[in-house]
Amino acid sequence: MRTYYLILLKMKKFGMTILLLGWAFIGAAEEVSTQISIDLIQHYTRTIASMPPHEFWSEVPDGLRDFDGVQFDCRGILELTGMAGFESNNLRPAHISGVPIMQRCDVLHLLLCTTWNEEPGTVIGRMILNYAEGGSESIYFAQETHAQSFWGSGSLSGRGSGSTSPNSKRVWTKNSDRSSSIQLSLNRVAFANPRPDVLIESIDFETCFSQSMPVILGLTLEKGKELLASVLANKQKERLKPVDANYGGKIRIKLLRINHPFPRPKPSLLPVERRFNS
Repeated sequence: MRTYYLILLKMKKFGMTILLLGWAFIGAAEEVSTQISIDLIQHYTRTIASMPPHEFWSEVPDGLRDFDGVQFDCRGILELTGMAGFESNNLRPAHISGVPIMQRCDVLHLLLCTTWNEEPGTVIGRMILNYAEGGSESIYFAQETHAQSFWGSGSLSGRGSGSTSPNSKRVWTKNSDRSSSIQLSLNRVAFANPRPDVLIESIDFETCFSQSMPVILGLTLEKGKELLASVLANKQKERLKPVDANYGGKIRIKLLRINHPFPRPKPSLLPVERRFNS
C-alpha cells in the first residue's frame, strides 16, 4: 500500500523565512525472504551418489536443487527406522542427533517421504529443535498428512494429492526408469519454528516407531514473517493421531544377537520374586 506524507520544510534565505509545502511518497520496504540450505552430508545414512543403479533412490536429483521455490541440498537420504523395516531386518537408526544449525529462522522446510505405508495421520517421526539459550521444541510429521511412500504402483493421481496438510506439497514425481508401473514422489513440507527469535543450535531427528520409515532428503531454513503466519494458519487444519497410538496394544521384541547363554537365576533372587508376585 502506498502512503503519502505532507512535508513542511522551513528554511532561511536572504534573511527571510521560506515555508515549502509539498507531498512525498515514502515506500515501505518489502519483506525479503531468505533461505539457508543445511548440509546433511555427515548425517545421511546413504548418499545418492553411492546408490547402486538398480535402486529407486538413484533416480532422485542429486545436489542443490529447487523444489517448488525452495532450494534443498539434496545429496543423500537420512533414514529412520520403522517397525516394518525392523521386522524385515532393514535396520536403520532410531535417532540421529547433532545436525549443526546456528541460525535463526521462521520456517523449516523438509524434503520428505516414507518407505512402507501406515494409516493416515499416524505420527512417524519428529524433528527436535535444540536452542542456544537452552531447551528444545519437537515438531512431528505424519503419514499422508505430510508425506507419502517414495514409490507406489499405479498412477500418481490414484495416490492422492501427496498430503492432507496445506503446508505439504508433492514437488517431485517421476515414472521409474526401472519399472513403468512404479511412480516415485517427494514432498516439501513447511513447519513453523515455535521460537523464531531464538538461535537454533542443532537439530535431531527421531523415529516414532510406526510401521512406516521416515526418510529426510533435505532441510532448508527460511526467514519471513508472512510465510510464518501462513504456515501457522494452515497448521490448524492438520489432524494428527496421538503419538501414543503407535504403541497401544503392541509389544514387539526382536533378538538380534546372543553372545552368551542366558544365566540361571540366583537362588537369592527367588524369594524376592515370590514376594513380588504375591
